[in-house]
Amino acid sequence: MAGRRLKRLIPGHFADLCESKNIKTVQDLIERPDLDIIDALDISVGDLASALRKVYATLAPKPRTAFNMLDAEMSSLTFESSKVRIEPGIITEVVGAAGVGKSQWCTTLSAMAYLPIEYGGLGGGVIYVDTESSFSPSRLVEIARSRYPKFYDVKALKKLTQSIHVFQCSHAHELVDQITQLDATIIEKQIKMIIVDSMASPFRSDFDSKHIPERQMMLSIAASKVLVIPQLTFVLLWHSPQDISITAQVLGRDLQNSYCGHESSVWGHEKGAC
Repeated sequence: MAGRRLKRLIPGHFADLCESKNIKTVQDLIERPDLDIIDALDISVGDLASALRKVYATLAPKPRTAFNMLDAEMSSLTFESSKVRIEPGIITEVVGAAGVGKSQWCTTLSAMAYLPIEYGGLGGGVIYVDTESSFSPSRLVEIARSRYPKFYDVKALKKLTQSIHVFQCSHAHELVDQITQLDATIIEKQIKMIIVDSMASPFRSDFDSKHIPERQMMLSIAASKVLVIPQLTFVLLWHSPQDISITAQVLGRDLQNSYCGHESSVWGHEKGAC
C-alpha cells in the first residue's frame, strides 16, 4: 500500500508537483514532514491537508454492509473437486505446465458461470480470451451436459454457447488492446466472468530470451489493465511461477487468490508464486 504511485492514486496537479520533487509514492509523501512538503511544493497548509485526505480516502478500505457480503457469498462459484472459491471482484490465477487441465478447468467455469445464482452460478455471460486457440465449444457443451444434466437441455445449451464470447489474440499487443476495450462488451452482454487462457503465451512467442525486460514490461501493462474493470470475476492462466509473480508485483494487495495446477490437481496459496 505504501508503495502505491501517487500519479496513479490521485492523478492531477498535486501528484504532478510531487513527481517533480521526487515524491513518487504514498510512502514518500507520508514519511516527509508536512512543512518540508509545503516548502518543496510551494503550496498552502490547506492544499496539503486536502491532498492527504484524498490519499487516505482512496487507500482506506471501503465498508460493506452485511447484505453486500451475503450477496457476494451467494454469487461465488465453488469448484467442488478442489474446493476452490471463485468470487466476483477477485482475481484468481492458475499456474501449471501444459496438460494439467487448466483450460478444461476454465471451460468448466464457463459452464458454471452461466447457471442461475440459485444453481450456484453467476447468472451471466463469460468473455473467454483465447491466446492459444485451445477453446473448444464442443467440449464446453459436453462438460455442461455431463455436470448439469437437469439444467442444460437443448434450449439452455444454445443460450450457454451464445453467452460465451471468445476473443482470439495471438500477439501480446492484441491481448493488451483487447483487455483495454472490453467495457462495451461487458455492459452489452451482461458479462460476469473474464477468463484469459493463457496470459503468458503471446508474450513468450513475441519476445525471445534476449528481450526479457521488454516482455516483462508489456506483461506488467497487461496485468495492470485488469484493475480498471471492477466487480468482475477474473481468471488468469499462466505456465510458470515466474510469470504469475509479475502480476503479484503489479497488483500488490489486489491479488487475492492464486492456484497452482500440478498433476491434475489445484490448490490455493497466499499472494505469491508456487
